[in-house]
Amino acid sequence: MNVGFMGMGKLGLPVALAIEKKGHKVIGYDPSPQVQETIRTKKLPYKEAQAKEWLNKSNIQHKSVQQVVEHSDIIFVPIQTPHGDKFEVQQEYLMKEKISIIVI
Repeated sequence: MNVGFMGMGKLGLPVALAIEKKGHKVIGYDPSPQVQETIRTKKLPYKEAQAKEWLNKSNIQHKSVQQVVEHSDIIFVPIQTPHGDKFEVQQEYLMKEKISIIVI
């Protein structure tokens, strides 16, 4: 499957690498010159379990938005959530409202 990513930063790139590792062709877009440089040079500027090893073997290509849309069967748009107590899901709220979260 051809998998596209719109956003290949600290969240998107490791996920894209994991998907590529499963045998899918991955292309992506990110407006950040630093991310583009990371993909081009295969030098990861942060620690993420197995990501550095996978990046060294990766064939992920940075493409334009239009190319990602045209050549992908599915497109992921990873959005990193902020950290901090005020952003954390409160278990009590979920229980009270009978809300479940499904992790895919």
